[in-house]
Amino acid sequence: MDFGASDRPMNESQIQAVDGNVLHVPTVLGAVAVTYNLPALGNTQLKFDGNLLVDIFMGRITNWKDPRIAAISPGVKLPDQDLIVVHRSDGSGTTYVFTDYSNKFSREWKDKVGYATSVNWPVGLGAKGNEGVTQQIKQTEGALGYVELIYAISNKLPYAQIKNEAGNFITSPSRPNGCFRPGPSHRSPRSWRWPGWPGRCSPMRWRLSSGATPPAGAKSAEGTTRWMPCTDRCSVFCSPT
Repeated sequence: MDFGASDRPMNESQIQAVDGNVLHVPTVLGAVAVTYNLPALGNTQLKFDGNLLVDIFMGRITNWKDPRIAAISPGVKLPDQDLIVVHRSDGSGTTYVFTDYSNKFSREWKDKVGYATSVNWPVGLGAKGNEGVTQQIKQTEGALGYVELIYAISNKLPYAQIKNEAGNFITSPSRPNGCFRPGPSHRSPRSWRWPGWPGRCSPMRWRLSSGATPPAGAKSAEGTTRWMPCTDRCSVFCSPT
């Protein structure tokens, strides 16, 4: 096999299991949004930061009227209503992006949940696919979850402003700017600048190629890599820098 694809980069032990001959190239990048169902708020956009989201998905915040939510969204009249967490039940790149972000804020999260395409969630309702999570949120008043941005937009669900590393609350763009252009492949995903912060796209698909690919296969793999990000075939690729 000359090359394949994955929802997440291979970790060091997986790379070593194939003698380290793996090159990573991020190919599809996208935005993950935190969306919710609170009809009483209308189109009001709530604000969240990483610590608050960790508290919610760890089950420490269970009511929308919690002072920690009110403090970060001042002036919003929050309902006295149960907060119901919804997450993916299947493995996905969307979960990898969300848990990688959450992993930056809490030692407890690192130890108990971690980051992967599939994790053991402390609380919440599981649903399959972005479609399943979206539908679960739509039919459950008080629900909150994470989905690829387009699912929130197309289903007319509100999505939150998220605090970025500069301390600013930003809204995910409906179309990420920029285009990923193939550069040198890397054996380790750490070689790519991939902060996983709001306002910057995160890889959701990785192309994996063997460093020991024969010349003929290597030429085909290189051609595929150069073909994928061309602007006449895509409009939502985003630079990893």
